[in-house]
Amino acid sequence: MSNFLILKHHQPRPLKNRLRLIKGVCMSLEITDSQFSMLRSLVALAHCDGALSPNETSYLKELFEKYPMSFEQQNIIAEDFTKEHELNDLFRNITNKADHKKFFYLARVLCLIDGSFDRSEVKAIEKLQALYLDQVDFDNKLAETQTCYDIFTKRKSESRSINELIQALEVWNEYDKKAA
Repeated sequence: MSNFLILKHHQPRPLKNRLRLIKGVCMSLEITDSQFSMLRSLVALAHCDGALSPNETSYLKELFEKYPMSFEQQNIIAEDFTKEHELNDLFRNITNKADHKKFFYLARVLCLIDGSFDRSEVKAIEKLQALYLDQVDFDNKLAETQTCYDIFTKRKSESRSINELIQALEVWNEYDKKAA
């Protein structure tokens, strides 16, 4: 009976408090290794022109606030700002297709944020795009396409066979009606 009274008189939390709670839960999750490699690759790209501009640094720091990182990940990122790393090696660790797409979008924004699109940044992005294409297994994609085509043609032929069977049954029914 007392449980009923507690539930009956329970007031729901205001929406504002519930949103804070939801945000707190979401912020406690860590980013994936692929996302972390994407962020580190962005820092390495910012180093390509020889110097991190204040605009690049503030853009990256603002971007990184959106990603819940562990203390260890934050220390690694902080070290990346002071020490250059091999961009290709970091980029190879991006394993998620969506993270690749996001990287190329953020990379273009990053390259333009300091007011100049340096030739070294352009070359770095072109190399990464080639590297990304090298990671795509075109033979596997072709095999998948062939399998889909085979399934489609088989179903189409089965459908045609079913239609022919239905037509034959209709003719047979007509024959039966005439015979009766």
